[in-house]
Amino acid sequence: MGLRIRLGSDDDDDDGYDEPAWARDEDADDDETLREWAVSPPDLGGLFVRAALVCLVVTVLSMLALVVELIAASDELFVDQPHLEDPITAWVWLFALTGTALSITGYAVWSAWKQRQLKRQIAGPSQPTLGGALSKLNADSSECNAYEEQVKKTVMALVFAVIVGNLPARILLPL
Repeated sequence: MGLRIRLGSDDDDDDGYDEPAWARDEDADDDETLREWAVSPPDLGGLFVRAALVCLVVTVLSMLALVVELIAASDELFVDQPHLEDPITAWVWLFALTGTALSITGYAVWSAWKQRQLKRQIAGPSQPTLGGALSKLNADSSECNAYEEQVKKTVMALVFAVIVGNLPARILLPL
């Protein structure tokens, strides 16, 4: 991403001026693609991914705010155990982490639904089985068809949902 300044009117593009290589903005297409991805999700799965990313950013920021608040509440660092009178940052952290886990779980459910659609679209004797697709989890992406690729995404989303959702589940659910 760079700054380009061009003097003159817009109608003199054919003046024979060739922009030097250092002045060209070759990342402009990448920036537009990233901006399009962030602003307009192509499907429900994209919406879940964006929600998970936003919740993850809020989780990290609230964790940093919680650490700063605990450091400010303590008299001597690393000596006493400070406690918070109003732990709003801890609640924000917990709810953001829960939102991350729920968004990832929502993506996994959507991905499983998409996987079932792909399985129905593949007709014939070479219809893949779930066990066969799971065995290719470590396979190269170029060796996988669309169904197997969707199975990989579903399994990875479920693994991340379990990892991220473990702590909020232990705190919020009485076991």
